[in-house]
Amino acid sequence: MKKSIKLIAEGAAAASAGMHDTAERLYRKVLARDPANLDGHYLLGSLLAERGDLPSAEKHLNLAATLNPRSPYVWSNLGSLRRLAGDVDGALAAWTRAIELDPRSAEAWFGIGRFHAANENLDDAEVCLLRVVGLKPLASAWSLLASITDKKGRSDEAIGYCRKALELQPGNGSAAFLLARLEGRPLAYPPGDTIRTLFDGCADIFENHLVGKLAYDIPQQLQRLLGIHAGERHFARVADLGCGTGLMGQHLANADELVGIDLSPKMLDQARKKNLYARLIAADLIEFLETESGTFDLFVAADVLIYMGTLDALFKAALARASPGALFAFSTETASEGDWQLQRSGRYAHTPEFVRRCAEGAGWSVVAQESAQVRLESGKAVAGNIHLLACP
Repeated sequence: MKKSIKLIAEGAAAASAGMHDTAERLYRKVLARDPANLDGHYLLGSLLAERGDLPSAEKHLNLAATLNPRSPYVWSNLGSLRRLAGDVDGALAAWTRAIELDPRSAEAWFGIGRFHAANENLDDAEVCLLRVVGLKPLASAWSLLASITDKKGRSDEAIGYCRKALELQPGNGSAAFLLARLEGRPLAYPPGDTIRTLFDGCADIFENHLVGKLAYDIPQQLQRLLGIHAGERHFARVADLGCGTGLMGQHLANADELVGIDLSPKMLDQARKKNLYARLIAADLIEFLETESGTFDLFVAADVLIYMGTLDALFKAALARASPGALFAFSTETASEGDWQLQRSGRYAHTPEFVRRCAEGAGWSVVAQESAQVRLESGKAVAGNIHLLACP
């Protein structure tokens, strides 16, 4: 018993120091000596989840729950694990059980609050997140509260919540990005980790939410635009920029080589299940285009330019990788004034004139620009445009 306790302590210290291989070896040593060791299963399961081995992690956390079904910590971690695995109902059930066992489980309240926020249940999300920050000073909870109160039109509160998040975590990109907009100094690009965290956190529900609740059909609209202007043309190499879960890729299956690029590894995991892509690459789009070898015959970017303000760098980088006559099809949301705006939604909007100016300035020819409904938001249509460019 004393030996196991010593090994557990050494493993926990190694994990805290980032020595994950050492920690895993020590936890497994504990379980080899004592297969029913609760802490061994709990800590090994939590470590394996952090390392991305979800099936093995779930096995050990389920064993921990069997050994001590009244541990809120085990149920809370099981909830987080199930969310990562795409089991939303299982995650909610585990978090709910954790709260039944310990109403002060901040992690479980945060899990449920984040679920409600992702599904635009803003009132329920706010209630949960206020419980979280009352229990534990989590920067991520303050940051998400800021986003929710901003969406509900309470900008002063949102500013205060952003500042609380940044006090706890000065490098919190989401809070810094939102605070910049609220204070009238919007950034031309969101920090890369902000986009990655956003989409990693909602990858498991993204597709159903976007298509089922927001009436999203931009991939179909871009396919129609390409059909009008490119006819039956065959595209050998296609780059699906910001491919997400592969919604656009489903309309590009006749390409000889379809390459998907996205910042979010979790979104790419969802895309991989569709077996559409020759390659899936986790990368910044511009960095990918600047380092990729060879050229592409078609670029598509469905609901991607809404996450950048200025467009010059993207258009120039794409043109450098374009074969003669290559096309670039993409969507934008429509700005009501100026060249581009960072909206309350956290997405960017652009005027068609600004898009044209940036595209032509980079060397593209504008083939078509059409008005489009890009999604629903709070039950109302969001105005946008679909565009088609050509490489001279």
